[in-house]
Amino acid sequence: MEEYYFLFGISALYRPTYILEIGGNTGLGSLALWLGAHSANNRNVYLTTVERNPALIPYIEQNWDARKVSRKHLRIINGDSKEIVPSLRDEGYKADLCFIDGDHSYEGACTDWNNTQGIAKVWLLHDSTQMSGVRRLVQQIRATNRYNVFGFDEYPFGTQWSHKTNSYRAKNSIPGITIVTQKDMRYSLPAAEQTFLKTVRANESTQEEISVE
Repeated sequence: MEEYYFLFGISALYRPTYILEIGGNTGLGSLALWLGAHSANNRNVYLTTVERNPALIPYIEQNWDARKVSRKHLRIINGDSKEIVPSLRDEGYKADLCFIDGDHSYEGACTDWNNTQGIAKVWLLHDSTQMSGVRRLVQQIRATNRYNVFGFDEYPFGTQWSHKTNSYRAKNSIPGITIVTQKDMRYSLPAAEQTFLKTVRANESTQEEISVE
């Protein structure tokens, strides 16, 4: 549930209209991203999810129907992202936000990353702490110095719910999500966020400069 709200918040911040998800699973992550973007006064949000396991597609549909989200906002493509994503790119498909949560091997993660170049300018890489292949890719991306890389080894919550013990407990295994943006990205902050940023700057105890464009 923490991850759901984390994805919701990230999507509300970036306000994407078109979202590409690689690895739909049961559709809860895609729902969080769609609802987050939708909550930011964006009524026309469209999500394309690529899921290679056909047995999972009914779960995606059921979860979206349970939240009463119109199917016109959801496009499910059953197939291997190695083949599907290049075909989307060739069609001229563009996404404001790309959530990569498919093949977690280094080779698989690299393929999805490379294939989404030219499609998106903002990426969320899932399991960037747990999975060594994704972690290696993140380190490689950071080393190029061509991107802004923000790694979240923990979500901003101190505990998580354990169904086994029916209690909250400290996190021992955090999937991690890394946000990657191109360095030429520019953000226009709404008035409320600008006011908040000014307040933070006015109360800073250090002289460190914060740059938000």
